[in-house]
Amino acid sequence: MLTAVSGPNYETAAEYRAFRFLGADAVGMSVIPEAIVAAHCGLRVLALSGMSDECFHEHLEPLSAEQVLSTSRKIAPIMEAIISGVLASGRI
Repeated sequence: MLTAVSGPNYETAAEYRAFRFLGADAVGMSVIPEAIVAAHCGLRVLALSGMSDECFHEHLEPLSAEQVLSTSRKIAPIMEAIISGVLASGRI
């Protein structure tokens, strides 16, 4: 299950513990609210999320924006390939 929070921010260990207790597997900042608004507007929605950091509240270490950006740069080609494949399928 994906949990949505307002961002941009980095969650605390206590927040991650609470999210995990509530059943969350991942925490996102924009996909869920944006998908809800798009669906409300009558748009078809396909949402993709790339995990830019892992957080295990038991071993929480400070995270920098550069670490998140570095991971995002690594997953960008994969996301681009997925999007290109979806567009090439003609199903959109």
